[in-house]
Amino acid sequence: NAEYFEVIEIDLNEIKEPLLACPNDPDDVRPLSEIAGEQIDEVFIGS
Repeated sequence: NAEYFEVIEIDLNEIKEPLLACPNDPDDVRPLSEIAGEQIDEVFIGS
């Protein structure tokens, strides 16, 4: 019975490719196509 301050709805059909948050700045989000070919040493999946 929790009361929410705000509900955010995201239409997943509008997301054309996966998005990744780049190191050191969670606001630095880029589409996968921009990161392709880069070495990835560590991954965190979550929110």
